[in-house]
Amino acid sequence: MIIDLSLDPTLLFLAIVVSTFIVEDPTTLAVSLFINNKQMSYEMGLSALAVGIFLGDLGLYILGYGIHRGFFKQKKEFLTPSFTTVALARFIPGMRTITFSAAGFNNIGIKKFIIIILPSSIIWTVLIFKFSEQIFFVFRDWPVWVSLLVGMGFFISINYIVKRVRR
Repeated sequence: MIIDLSLDPTLLFLAIVVSTFIVEDPTTLAVSLFINNKQMSYEMGLSALAVGIFLGDLGLYILGYGIHRGFFKQKKEFLTPSFTTVALARFIPGMRTITFSAAGFNNIGIKKFIIIILPSSIIWTVLIFKFSEQIFFVFRDWPVWVSLLVGMGFFISINYIVKRVRR
């Protein structure tokens, strides 16, 4: 049985939140597409993305904290990330997992982590969302799959460039 999420806003909100845990950037593109096609309200889409992204970041912190406290078998040492490093990790592909886990491992404090991450998660969500809107606006007369391909191509290119620069 297939569930029509558009009929139940709560299920749609939860589906977006959970999707951000798995594939954040494609979820953002999809939500932007839903909004541009009037299948979802702007407020609902943006808030679901922000909640999902924030909770995902918080989960990484908790994972690191759990490793430190011995909740998991493997225990490794991490460098303590600075305030700036934690804030910037949200904007650099591939940096969140290790940085946020290290923040939890070194217990920089959940309140401090939330103070850093909440604004950067909101800023990131709005930036990516606005970028997605622009892609769909520019390619509005093209088939939807072209907009999605262009958006995904952009994200893949950025990840490739960041990986090359880090070497």
